[in-house]
Amino acid sequence: MELIISVSVAGILLAGIASSLVVAGHALPNRQSAAAKRLRVAEVVDRMAGELYCALSVNTLADTIVEFTVADRDSDSLAETIRYAWAGAPGDPLTRQYNGGTVVSLLESVQGLGLAYDLTTVTEITPGVSTDQPSTPIVYLDADGSASEQSYVVSSATWCGQLFELDAATVPGNTTRWRVDDIFFRVKRAGSPGGITAAQLRPVDAGGRPTSIVYEQFLIDEKDLSATNWTSQHFVVMDCPWLAPADQLSLVLLPSSGSNTCTVLFQATIVPAADNVSFLRTTDGGSSWAIAPGQAMTRFYLYGTITTETPSETVTQNWLRAVRITLQSEADPATRAQTSVQILNAPEVTP
Repeated sequence: MELIISVSVAGILLAGIASSLVVAGHALPNRQSAAAKRLRVAEVVDRMAGELYCALSVNTLADTIVEFTVADRDSDSLAETIRYAWAGAPGDPLTRQYNGGTVVSLLESVQGLGLAYDLTTVTEITPGVSTDQPSTPIVYLDADGSASEQSYVVSSATWCGQLFELDAATVPGNTTRWRVDDIFFRVKRAGSPGGITAAQLRPVDAGGRPTSIVYEQFLIDEKDLSATNWTSQHFVVMDCPWLAPADQLSLVLLPSSGSNTCTVLFQATIVPAADNVSFLRTTDGGSSWAIAPGQAMTRFYLYGTITTETPSETVTQNWLRAVRITLQSEADPATRAQTSVQILNAPEVTP
């Protein structure tokens, strides 16, 4: 009797336990339930946000694609590349690709993916860079041996010189200033070796005539000159100021002491023509000057420093501050998850 009662009670208990298990089983979430789908979407969004948070650089920014790099994870000293993408049609999967490897589907069917980017834009003006170019030929006039070569004697009344400027055809168009560094020319004795010639670097007035201002002066002693051969003169200019690209300058030869102090060779017709140089002469000791374009002192070489400047540039930089993610797996809005993640390193991007 007791055995029958015990078996009956055990059966009742087993039936109750079985019922409890059935009820508990119905309480477990179904992978196809709305709650399970919302949870899965939330997990994917959380994963995307976690990796984007550590982005070092960004390769692609699009409405449905983002590709970026994160710090080295496999000890090869190289950044890792991660790419999330959705093709854009409802039902297409959301995929993740790591270092260009296998494309893995995180969600097999996606109704919509929206990626929005918060950028900080900074615009700066980079000033131009100035560069000095020394030893630039300003004037280079050699004798051509033609019959148009003539001599001009420097005396107390008859002075001469050279008017010159930059040649726009040969100097860079971005030249901002220039100055004279070296002057070469040739002269010979005009008579008895008793005079001294002053070679003066002077500014010019609006008409191209030398003014009375002397930037620098060099002396040529007639005793050092030959009566038959042309003697080279080289002067290093130390005190010439910087000039604007369109400014003219002059070299004037006049007696410092004595008379008929030297002879200058000039070309009555320059071949080839030089548009940036003209021969200067005066017969009244500098009270008035005649300018002869197309003529020039020959065997005359002048070198200087020009300054060129690159134009300023406007530089615009964009920095990624945050990404807003919206992901929905079903037509039901209840399966939508969204978040906004701040980007720790704020990488520069090209939108």
